[in-house]
Amino acid sequence: METIQQTVKSLLGVKIDAFEAEEGGPRAAAEMDVDNFLIEANGAGIREALRIILDLELKNPKIVLIEEPEVHLHPGLSRVLAGYLREKSESIQMFVTTHSTDFVDSVSFQSVFLVSRGPRSQSICQTVEAEEGAMRIPAELGLRLSTVFMFDKLIFVEGPSDESVLREMAKKLQIDLAKSNVGFVYMAGARNFAYFAAESTLELLSRRRIEMWFVTDRDENTDVEIARMVERLGGRAKLKVFTKRELENYLLDSRAITLFVEEKQKGGGINGPKPNREEVERALTEEAMALRDEVVRLRLERRLLTPVFLQTRVNTGTIEERIHRSIEALTERLNHIESDRLSIASEIDRTWPTRALEDVPGTLLLERVVKRFGVSFSKDKGDSERLARYITTPSVDYEIGQLLGEVTREV
Repeated sequence: METIQQTVKSLLGVKIDAFEAEEGGPRAAAEMDVDNFLIEANGAGIREALRIILDLELKNPKIVLIEEPEVHLHPGLSRVLAGYLREKSESIQMFVTTHSTDFVDSVSFQSVFLVSRGPRSQSICQTVEAEEGAMRIPAELGLRLSTVFMFDKLIFVEGPSDESVLREMAKKLQIDLAKSNVGFVYMAGARNFAYFAAESTLELLSRRRIEMWFVTDRDENTDVEIARMVERLGGRAKLKVFTKRELENYLLDSRAITLFVEEKQKGGGINGPKPNREEVERALTEEAMALRDEVVRLRLERRLLTPVFLQTRVNTGTIEERIHRSIEALTERLNHIESDRLSIASEIDRTWPTRALEDVPGTLLLERVVKRFGVSFSKDKGDSERLARYITTPSVDYEIGQLLGEVTREV
């Protein structure tokens, strides 16, 4: 009993005790309490986890079949139980069925079977092969095994904020991402595109017949850079580059921003000026116009601050010669700063101000607009998703709807 108590304490963080019930009848009945409360008074998650642990510890079976052990468990408890089952599987033959990513990611990779529905609604059971590449790729990219084997379609986005906004837009359009078994992978910025679009990753996911979309902000990507991205994908995944600078530019709706500010003021107990739609519209225009120089700076930065590599695959010349070539290249950039700035400014002015709301950094613009009304906007704190909730269905940009429709369309 002490061993079981220690096991439960280390796993679940609770103390259990057993005792004889006061009214046992002809046969003595055992009762159990958890942290001095009868087990019946505890939540379903603790009860389910205890049931599994006690069955294995007391009965010590040779073979055990467990159906969906994650039921009723909160995420932390689910991960703990998954680790426990993995440890016990070294001495017990286990068969576990699950829909939980925690359990898929915890089991031995060699013993995973994928059960799916075939084209004629028949069940298909496939062995997930323990290939070196399949094991290495998730570890290198931070992809969980469940991402690779529990989704039919994957959307690679720059971060969690993008997923939240796209999911919110899908709700507005009544597009069911869950029905199409769509998962999201975070690239932590467009700069990591090449890292996630590596040959080995595309090969593995293509072999699993997972459809892939790489979604990235326009930012300062040139047509040449976009063409390189498409070439890297090699037809095994689709690339979506937004025509507007970033996803937040699709949230620049005066009605939605007005409601967002009201929510923020109310939640923060702020007695600032109450916004109306006309004032927000005016603030959007004025703040966007004021960001013209910032747009110029960002484009100039992208053009002139690209890396200069001293060491490449094809190294020619001595060390001194390569260093001098790099210095010359940087000196030339330095000498052309002003002419490049004028060239970029002229290019921007040709479409300014008609494209201002599309070309300015959307997140920065939202920060400046809502600040006028005494509140803040933080993409990292979920404000993009909050703002997206106030976008009405007719206001969802066609480009967003087209992407979500393409992802969920049945082939």
